[in-house]
Amino acid sequence: MALKSKERRIEVALVFLSFVFLACSASPHFYLRYGHRLTEQELDSLLAANPLGPSENIKAITLGQTREVSHHVVQVRDREIPHIHKNHDVTVVMLRGQGYLIWENERVELDA
Repeated sequence: MALKSKERRIEVALVFLSFVFLACSASPHFYLRYGHRLTEQELDSLLAANPLGPSENIKAITLGQTREVSHHVVQVRDREIPHIHKNHDVTVVMLRGQGYLIWENERVELDA
């Protein structure tokens, strides 16, 4: 059990560090680990291949998923319907634009 917890902390740290370095490149790159496989994706290419349609408000692109973790890029044109993540944690990183999220009763401003 302690090994899984340590692996989970390492995985979260790797994901966090990859997002920390996003600001260092013209187009952010994602480095994600699933099992023993490390994948890299570039944001501009990902968005070009999955454009938000003219009538779409939200589009979620799954980058990868395991039983314990999943990663998505979510494009939001206007706003998302308020909802709660009961069964898992969520990390939000603003890559472009600005917005806000409501955390319990607190409004958190987000800016890329």
